[in-house]
Amino acid sequence: MLTQDQIDFYRENGYLHIPRVYSVAETQELSDAMDQLVEDWAFTSAGWTGPWRQAYMDPETEKQSKLTAMHDLHFYSSAWARAVINPCLVTALSDLLGPNVELHHTTM
Repeated sequence: MLTQDQIDFYRENGYLHIPRVYSVAETQELSDAMDQLVEDWAFTSAGWTGPWRQAYMDPETEKQSKLTAMHDLHFYSSAWARAVINPCLVTALSDLLGPNVELHHTTM
């Protein structure tokens, strides 16, 4: 359960660092699973396109820029499926957003 100070910080800043949501072993399992997911399921492309790229990237950087991404990691990995329903995470999200929290999708 979050403190009122944590909830207030989130409402003021739009983010909140919550330490110890996952154990060291869980974090290692997620890291190992991520490596496998990237190798087996992720895709690489130029990423988002549009005129904004020229505003932030010189032509050489824009040409070399790549995005490796994947949607719905929890469909492909039991470690990530457990991560998104971790009771500590779900309780914190409910404290911040209310009791009707629903996972729509994940993106890496």
